[in-house]
Amino acid sequence: MLDVTRDDIDGVASPERAIGSQELPLSDAGEGGLYSLYMIAASSSENANKQNYSFQRYDFDKSEWTVLKDRMPEERSGFAVATYGNQIWVIGGCSSSARWMNSVVIYDQEKNSWRKKKRPMTYPRRDLCAVVIGRHLYAIGGTSLYGVCDFVEVWNGKTLWQYRAPLTQARTDFSAGEIHGQIYVVGGQGRGNECLDMEYYCPRSNCWTIIPGNSIKWPGVRAAVLRNVLYFFNGGLVASYQKDNNSVSHYVPSCADLGIVAVVPFVTRGYDVVAGCRTLYVVGGLMDEDPTETTMLRFQTHTRRFVALPNPLGPPCAVKAALVKIDSSRQCCKL
Repeated sequence: MLDVTRDDIDGVASPERAIGSQELPLSDAGEGGLYSLYMIAASSSENANKQNYSFQRYDFDKSEWTVLKDRMPEERSGFAVATYGNQIWVIGGCSSSARWMNSVVIYDQEKNSWRKKKRPMTYPRRDLCAVVIGRHLYAIGGTSLYGVCDFVEVWNGKTLWQYRAPLTQARTDFSAGEIHGQIYVVGGQGRGNECLDMEYYCPRSNCWTIIPGNSIKWPGVRAAVLRNVLYFFNGGLVASYQKDNNSVSHYVPSCADLGIVAVVPFVTRGYDVVAGCRTLYVVGGLMDEDPTETTMLRFQTHTRRFVALPNPLGPPCAVKAALVKIDSSRQCCKL
């Protein structure tokens, strides 16, 4: 595992720097000209809202963040985010007036505008997960008015939200990803103080299956899938659940391999993780060492090293991130 601190990043003159390795150009990541990275404030930070830092876009070619003027309608916290085509779907959450929400708002990258979807989810809930498989978008788990829930709904790509088999273990504040057409969920908090097993869902059989021997008690875990491997970062808001709460683990379904592969250079909470063509991005959040700073890192899975990128603008807060293809006619690099 890596043994590095925030001092390894401070004082960097160039836009990025490999931590514990040589410098790498942005073109190595494969996102320049193909994707835009969006960051949405997912906490009720008054400073973030007043200064309008709540919605930002990162340009990989220019290595810079831009604050977008068109802010998300019905601002909320605890929502789920999913990339659906060239759109960002924001699902559920809790309003600034503590109202549980089942509404869906959509950002269209081509039109550079937000709109509210007419058909909401069935149950209002927060701290849920959203996963896209083909034209179907799954809204999974979270906390409802009745407590931690096992609800699963799917948007059928046309006009309806439909029920699907519930989670085997109810959970909230967890993460999920799609591998080979199946949904894998990891971490979170259950209805008690129990450890939660990883489990996966098969859409064809409409069935959840527990993955034995992989119990994890990590509220706030953040995960992303790269090259059919599920990487999860313990960026939880409850640091006491895990001693090494900045560890990075991976799960390889093909060989049922689970293990720690790296350590985030500094303890940070409330960030999000998204997968690019060849690498993972750790975006936003609050650092324990300096709560006035936020961060952006690139994690190179082949070298298991981190690269510092330009930080998002404005005060730090919990965030959700999404990577959206700029031009659907251009193909991403082969994986």
